[in-house]
Amino acid sequence: MYRLTARMEQTLRQYLEKYHDLFDGGRCSGWELEELVFKSY
Repeated sequence: MYRLTARMEQTLRQYLEKYHDLFDGGRCSGWELEELVFKSY
């Protein structure tokens, strides 16, 4: 489980918005979400 600070959560939201702008497929897979969380650190 990840514990995100407010800044990390904001960064993660930005990455998710970019992801959904690029791909119209809907939800991202688990490994993709894990990569976005890791990248937000």
